[in-house]
Amino acid sequence: MKKLLGALLLTSLGAVAFAQIPYSTSFEGPTFNPGLLNGQDSWQTSDSSYGVSSFIARTGSQSVEWSGTDSNFPWAFRSFGNVANAVADVWVFVPGNTHSGFYFGLEAFLDPLAAEFSILTVNKDGEVRGTFGSAGSTDLTVLGNVGSVADSWINIKLSVDTAGSTWGTVNGTHFLLPTLTASTFIEDIDLASYAWSSPSGVTGRAFFDDFSAAPVPEPFTLGAMALGLAAVASKRRKK
Repeated sequence: MKKLLGALLLTSLGAVAFAQIPYSTSFEGPTFNPGLLNGQDSWQTSDSSYGVSSFIARTGSQSVEWSGTDSNFPWAFRSFGNVANAVADVWVFVPGNTHSGFYFGLEAFLDPLAAEFSILTVNKDGEVRGTFGSAGSTDLTVLGNVGSVADSWINIKLSVDTAGSTWGTVNGTHFLLPTLTASTFIEDIDLASYAWSSPSGVTGRAFFDDFSAAPVPEPFTLGAMALGLAAVASKRRKK
């Protein structure tokens, strides 16, 4: 039984290892240099509003800065290679002088034929907006409030599974997002910046750092790990 569990666990972990994720970065040199993010370490952006900056960083000396007035949901991403599930994690710093109409976070880019969305964002006041009700709607609904996050680093996580649940967290507060019903794969999970209700011509600004992405752990893998830990604990009690 022990050999079977071990073999199955190694098989599961081995399958995950062949994906284009896990991936993590703090946007440091020499891989990243100050200037436009587009083209660096295979990152792509929708426009020139994302750049590598040394103005502020959570770790190291560099982060990704977004600065703009664009209300068309400008994004930055690195391809995952069309995976069935993924969880992404990033830290965001929103300056106190950024208008509260700007929201920042993560957006999953899904199978384009499915026309579904998974988005989680927050503004400097801690108001969280995300997809709600139907995964086919891009209308961002207020999901809650985590308190003011201006001038501080805030953690945002987005977990997307085309065959399971979709959820996110903002500084540890959990938000359930619509279950996907049509998407078959995830192309990537983007850094997202959105002008929800900012006055025309007002420039927003935010910084992203310590981005990571990995496959969502399979239920069996988690179960096998739990069984293994329970067995170890039982042996220790018997000694």
